[in-house]
Amino acid sequence: MMDIPLNSMIPVMTDNDKERNSLSAIKGAAYMAGMMLLNMSFPLILAKASNPTSGYSTLILIGTALVLIFTIIGVRGIRERIEPVNTEEKYKLKDIIPILTSRPVLVMLLAGLAFGVGNAITNGCAMYFYTYVLDKRLDVFSLTSLLTFAGMLPFMILTPLFANRYGKKPIYLIGLLIAGAVPLIRLFNPTNIPLLLAVSVLFGIGRGFYVAMGYGLQADNVDYVEYTCKQRAEGAIASLNSFLIKAAMGIGGAVPGYILAATGYVPNQAQSDTTKAGIIAAVIILPAVLYLIASFIFGFGYNINKTRLAEITQALRDKRAAKMQGQPPFEGDKK
Repeated sequence: MMDIPLNSMIPVMTDNDKERNSLSAIKGAAYMAGMMLLNMSFPLILAKASNPTSGYSTLILIGTALVLIFTIIGVRGIRERIEPVNTEEKYKLKDIIPILTSRPVLVMLLAGLAFGVGNAITNGCAMYFYTYVLDKRLDVFSLTSLLTFAGMLPFMILTPLFANRYGKKPIYLIGLLIAGAVPLIRLFNPTNIPLLLAVSVLFGIGRGFYVAMGYGLQADNVDYVEYTCKQRAEGAIASLNSFLIKAAMGIGGAVPGYILAATGYVPNQAQSDTTKAGIIAAVIILPAVLYLIASFIFGFGYNINKTRLAEITQALRDKRAAKMQGQPPFEGDKK
C-alpha cells in the first residue's frame, strides 16, 4: 500500500530532467542508507543479545519505529504537481499489456529481475559466508556494509551532475557493469579480508550509479508510456516494478537453499570444502553473472537517450499547454 504510491511520486512531482535526476539520487541514497544501517547494525545487535529471539525482536521494533516516523514525514512533505494530459479516460486492465510491453518498461523489468535475483542470492548467502567461510567474522560483515556505503554515497551525490550532462542511460549502465565485474576480483582469494574490503568500496561506487538513476529512469518510462500509449501509468509501472522486486527476492532467496542442500550443508558445524565452494559461488559468481546479464539487457535494449527524452518531455508539455487552452491534447481526441 505504501511502496507503490511512493515509487510513483517522482514523475508527478516534476517533469524537469535535472530535478528528476536529483530526486532519484536523493531517494536512492535514502533507500541505501536505511539498508546499510540495517546491515551494519544487525550483526552487532544479534551478537550482543542474550538470545536470537530477543535480538530479532529489538531489530523489528527499531525498524518499525523508523519506518513509521519517516513515512509520516514523507506523506506530509510530498506534493504532486504534474497533471496527466488525458484525464477523460483511465487505463483499464487490458491496457496493462501495451504498457508492460513498451520497450523501455519491459527492458527495465527484465534487467531489474536479473539484478534483483543476483542481489537476493548475495543477501541470502552473506551470513553463511561470514559464519562458515570467514569463521564467524560478523564484524567484517558490518565493516563491508559501511565501506560499500562509503564508496556509494559520494558517487550518488555526483551522479545527477553526470546524468545532466550525459543522460541517465550511460550512467546506469556503467553502474551495472561495475557491479558485475568488480566482485569477480575476489576470486583471486575469496577469504582475503583486505581484498574483500577494497572490493566493497569499488562495488559501492557502481551501486551508487545505478541506484541513483533507477527511480529517474522509471519516471522517464512513465512519460514514454504517456507519449506512446496516451495513458498516464505511473501506478501501473510502479506496481509492476514492485511485483518484480518481490519476485526477484523470492527467486533469489530460494537459490541459496538449493545450493546449500546440493553441497552438503549441515547447520552449526564446520562445513566441507564443497559446501564452502558453493557458498563462495553463491556470494560472488552467480550474482556477478546476473549483474552482467542485466547490463547486457539494459545496454542493448533501452531506447531512451538524453535527446529522445527531451523530445518526449517537450511534446508532453505542449500537449498540457494545449489542454489548458481547451484544445484536444492528442490528435483525433474530441474536445
